[in-house]
Amino acid sequence: MGKIFKKIFIILFIGLFFVSYSHAFGSKRSFLPKVKVLDQNMYLGADLTPLLTGDLGQLEDVIGEIIASNYPARANAIARTIKVLRPDVICLQEAFLFEYLPLGISWDFKALLLAELGDDYKEVVTNEDLTDVDLRPLFGVRIKDQDVILAKRNVRIGDTDSFAFADNIEMDLPLDPPFNKVVIARGVSTARLKIRRKWYTVGNTHLESFHPGIRYNQAIELVDEYDGVPEPIILAGDFNSEPGWPAYNVIVEEFDDAWPRRLIGRRDPGFTYGRDDLISDDAIFDERIDFVFTRNRRATTLVGLTVGKSKFSKTVPVLYPTEPPSLVRLWPSDHLGLFFTLILP
Repeated sequence: MGKIFKKIFIILFIGLFFVSYSHAFGSKRSFLPKVKVLDQNMYLGADLTPLLTGDLGQLEDVIGEIIASNYPARANAIARTIKVLRPDVICLQEAFLFEYLPLGISWDFKALLLAELGDDYKEVVTNEDLTDVDLRPLFGVRIKDQDVILAKRNVRIGDTDSFAFADNIEMDLPLDPPFNKVVIARGVSTARLKIRRKWYTVGNTHLESFHPGIRYNQAIELVDEYDGVPEPIILAGDFNSEPGWPAYNVIVEEFDDAWPRRLIGRRDPGFTYGRDDLISDDAIFDERIDFVFTRNRRATTLVGLTVGKSKFSKTVPVLYPTEPPSLVRLWPSDHLGLFFTLILP
């Protein structure tokens, strides 16, 4: 019972504080210095590891998996969740550009999601410097990675920037130049955003997943990027590093992990990864590798939740190439999303 009374006291205290804050500054309406953030890895729809290790014999299978993953339907499902949660800022990883010329397919993940969201959201910044496997002259396929920050239409956008990290993996493909080299480029996007009359710096990143040493170096470069930034920083993304791992430890030397301090959502363990495909319901989420961090103000995490685990978040029924083909409802991604309401005084 003591813990329950403590939580009630904290919530009442926060409410009374902000009511007093509002009156002290003569505001005619309640004012909370809060930011609602959604982080989501969009997922291409297939594992690119065979291609990135030079096994082009599996290219046809990979393309088939991507097409079967039906991103347009998944974009609709993700948009439904966004319309319910109404985040101020959305940080997206793996917002791919996928083209397959033989079937006339051209999916821009960012554009398709914005089309589903209508006029409520706008693009803030897109990192164009990431992995680009362009084999259209040979096989008619292009797979280009993008990380994207979106914001509500009424959010004011200041300076923006994006770049690839200095340390990345370079892979060899069994092809003639210039198609024989692929750089698995990761990076960071940054924007200054004015939300409810206050300025914030928002960062979005996706660290290396295969090579721990490179991931560690990228984490160092990421932290250094925000040295000297005076305003509150919100850093979101897929960090491919669990708590206690070297890359995570580098980041929490300078940033605060928003998840452990949540007031609402305490029963959610925060695991965001563990789904092997988009059709089965037996995923075991046991990895916490997606995060929202804050710096320069000790944020209160009013709400912290994972999203995309409920069957209500699935797509409408779509045709899927099972044996025989059948109508199924797809999960929106192989990652769960993260939703936060942060109070940054």
